[in-house]
Amino acid sequence: MRFILLVCWVSVVLQLVDFTTALAEEAKPATIDMTAALVESDGRVIKDCPPTWDAKADPESKTCPPLTIANAANYGVSFAIETDRQMDWRTKASLRAVLDKYRDDSAAVLTHKQADDLMERIGGLYKLMQNGDKVIVAAMKILQPAEYSKLIKD
Repeated sequence: MRFILLVCWVSVVLQLVDFTTALAEEAKPATIDMTAALVESDGRVIKDCPPTWDAKADPESKTCPPLTIANAANYGVSFAIETDRQMDWRTKASLRAVLDKYRDDSAAVLTHKQADDLMERIGGLYKLMQNGDKVIVAAMKILQPAEYSKLIKD
């Protein structure tokens, strides 16, 4: 009986160690290239065409610059989305401050919460747009690689 209790206790301790290790990994900041262009699954760069872009004159959007993770996050923070009604102004200001600080940084050190918050904004905006799913998935690959891996495992 004592042996069984000892085995159970060791099992619980090992699970706690695994859980603590996972939390420590999650707490590590992530280094993000905010200047990275978002890329579709087929390798094509997603373009960031301005409102003045003429699709008839440039059907392949060759004159449009690549959409970077920073620009996608900027649009997500700048435009109002559904969750803004419940968002505290300090939270939105914090997101803006993160973007202002790291916008042109190729090695931005973001906490997982900052990356998740930016991803939430990107998802909230681009889910409403045609082909926005491509932007969301491309952004997940950069901001939430572990979450993206779960998507492709299923």
